[in-house]
This record gives sequence, structure tokens and C-alpha cells, in this order.
Amino acid sequence: MKTPIFLLLFSLFTATSHGQILQQSEVNPVTPFTYEKQGGKLRLLSYIKWNHPSISPLRAVVNGDITEMIRTSRADSLLLWLPLIGEPYTLELRDAKGKSLSVQRITPMIPADWGYFQQGVIHILQSSHQDIAWMDTPDYCRHERIHDIILPALEMMKEDSAFTFEMEQTLNLMEFLDAFPDRKEEVIQRYKENRFNWGATYNQPYEGLSSGEQLVRQAYYGRKWILENLPGCDDQTAANIDVPGRTWQFPQIMAKSGIKNLFVSRMREGLYNWYAPDGSKLFTFTPGNYGWASMIWKFFDADAITAFNKIHHRSVLWSDYFKRHAIPPHYAILMSCDATKPRNFKPIIDEWNKIVEMAEIPLPRLVNSTAEQYFNAVQRGTPDFERVDGERPNLWLYIHGPAHYQAHVFKREAANYLPAAESFNTFNGLMTGTLSKYPRALFDRAWKASIYPDHGLGGKNGEITDRIFQDSLEVGYRLGKWR
Repeated sequence: MKTPIFLLLFSLFTATSHGQILQQSEVNPVTPFTYEKQGGKLRLLSYIKWNHPSISPLRAVVNGDITEMIRTSRADSLLLWLPLIGEPYTLELRDAKGKSLSVQRITPMIPADWGYFQQGVIHILQSSHQDIAWMDTPDYCRHERIHDIILPALEMMKEDSAFTFEMEQTLNLMEFLDAFPDRKEEVIQRYKENRFNWGATYNQPYEGLSSGEQLVRQAYYGRKWILENLPGCDDQTAANIDVPGRTWQFPQIMAKSGIKNLFVSRMREGLYNWYAPDGSKLFTFTPGNYGWASMIWKFFDADAITAFNKIHHRSVLWSDYFKRHAIPPHYAILMSCDATKPRNFKPIIDEWNKIVEMAEIPLPRLVNSTAEQYFNAVQRGTPDFERVDGERPNLWLYIHGPAHYQAHVFKREAANYLPAAESFNTFNGLMTGTLSKYPRALFDRAWKASIYPDHGLGGKNGEITDRIFQDSLEVGYRLGKWR
């Protein structure tokens, strides 16, 4: 799909008194964009490509007011200052005698009406979606996320105190600290600043392929591991961005683990309360599909004025929804795709907010945020979020169920054997007074092995990934069976 280009490109048609078209001209902003505040309003420097230099001098009239025209070194080009912000307006060109040569309606680069978000906030949520292995083998992807994603993001945080970033699973944090244990205090500090969050689950699994206890272990080696290993840190937001399926019991398990929020995609954009059968719930946000903003819409690939122009349609789409549900005017844009590298949008954010300060009307501000910061912002007051109950089928299971039968047999068997083995070890420890010798490390290894495979089966060099995943599931099964 080609990316739409939002440029101020218009055709001006000049007609004679007999109605014949004399010429077609173009009006464009000068790039890079140049703007100034004049008479209390922001104006954008633009040019007209004029194909009849013999008609001179020209006068430009904007909504009835004469606007200065500036000659250039080219006979076919003229510069003029046009409104940067506002409603559509009329641009008329007249000759020296005041005769109208052309009339055209033009929409400014930054529309005036932002609806419910007029004085709101737009949040950039930046992360890097990570399968354990999809872009390549587990070893390759592990090295890439540590050295090409996490380390650069931490360096950007040193340079810019407003920069935020997040990974989506605690496994990535474990991998990083295993490779760089000397940076643990730095990770803790960034966590406490709410600038680098990691996700409250161990990884991002197919929920429907896991038993209830295996889903409990997602929180056990997620949020609980963070609480135990990073003093003063916590994570109450679980992310399962790529997986299309949801399991009915999952909100209950997460809520009882102290996890309040769920960040997903692959379903209709919106903000929901997702309920479990017992009445517990997870506050859930989905941006629609996680890669669209970065791959297709490319909101922040150019500059602040282009970003304003592109993002405006989101306010048109979502103003009524947010107003109807009494949700505070905070809109989130997820900048994430598979294994994307961190990027500091500071130049665009600074320029955007400079325009907000200079503008003659209120406009929404642009900020860096984490998912948890955004979730807290939209839950202020008394919003009436949509309610979701029940399951959402995993549309990918036709690939990853039957095609990986033996691997998932190991997973299901481990789900039965491991709780039984834990129970018998506990009973034995209580009866013999040896509970202090309970083999926690062995069970940690077994449980992690049984939940290690995530949703990223296959992919590049997928035969290697699938073999590693099956071996891991077999380890969980055998440790549970023979313990």
C-alpha cells in the first residue's frame, strides 16, 4: 500500500469572461515548512507556480483580505503567506485592476476543529513488538533485542529525560540483565521513573493453549519476578499485542495477580473492561492493529506540521466515542512493529508543542508516554467503558495446533504433572520437616520450560525455532513427570 502524501496541493483555474480556462496553477507550502505569527495568527510560507508572468502584478486575497505576494527569481513562481491553522478559506487571485483571475477553496495544513480532543493530549506509546523468534532464530532475536533495541533505548534516555520506551514481556528483561547485570540499577531507576517498562507477563502466549496454572505462571514469572528482583519496581500492565485470541479466565487470573491493565491489538480499536466469569476485570486497550501507525500511516516520519495533518482524522473518528463514554481526552498512538528499533521523536514533539503554544486556537499537546501512563490518564474521573465478556477465538490455531501436535502434547501433560509434583513435594516436606529443601529452582526451571514457547512458532528459520520450542516443552513435561 502506498502511503498517502498530505501536502497542500491545489489547482487554480483561471477563466476568461467567456468561461474558457486559461491556465492551471499549483499552490504548495515551501519545504522545509516556514511559518510565522502575524496579526495574532500563524501563517505558512507557500508558493504559486504561475504560468502567465505577463499578467503582473498579481494580488492574492484570502477571505477578502489582500495578502502580500513576493516575487522570486523565477518568473513563474510567487510566494505568499497563507493560514497555517483554521477552517477552509477562499484564495482569490486578481490582476492589477482588481479583476478576478481565479478562486479556490483551500484547507490549511492544520485544521481548526479537533472536536473532543481540542485541549487534549496525544500520547506516543513506543515499543518494539517481540516474538521470542519470528524474524530469525531465538539466539539471533535475543542478540538483536539486547544490542540493537534495549541498549540504544537506554542510551536515548540518558540524552533525553522525556524519552520513554517499553518492551512487552519480562523475559526480555531477564535476557538483558543476564547479559548486562551491571546495568541493573540503571534499569531499576528507569522503571521507577516510569520511562522504561517491560510488561507484567513472562511472555506473550497463546492463552488458549495454556492451562489455568500455566497462565498463573505468566504472572508469577512476570509481575512477581519484578517485585522480587527489582526493589521498588512494579508492572501492572500485561501486553499480548500480536495474538488474536483471548481466554475467558485470563482477566480473572491477571486481576488476582495484581495486574490491572491489558494491552492487545487485532480487534476493534477502543477502551474496554474485559470481564471474567467471577466478575473480575482487566482494563483493556487496543489500537486496532499494532503495526499500522508505523508501517502504513507513518504519522511521525516527516515533521510536526505533517504529523498534525495526518493525525487530525483520528480526532474526527474518535471524538464522539470518547465523549459518549466520558473518557478524558487522551488519545494514544502505538508506534511499534516487529523488532522495530527505538527512535526519539523529540524534534517532532518539540515542534508540535511549539505550534500549540503559538497557535491562535487551542490544540492538543503531544507527549511521550508508557502504556501504564496512558491507562492511568484515561481512567481518571468516571468513564463508562464498554464491557466485554467471554472468549475470543484464536484464529491462528489451525496453524499452531495440529501442525505442532507433539509439542503441545508435552505442554498439556506438563500442565497436569507439574501441579501434582509440586503438591506431593509440599506434602512430603510438611510431613518430614524438610520444607526448607523444597526444590524451587527445579520447579522454576520446569514451569518456565513449559510456558517458554510463545505465539511466534515458525517464521524465518522456523524449523530451528520449532525444534527449540518442542525441546523446551518436553523438558517441562519430563521434569514434572519424574519429579
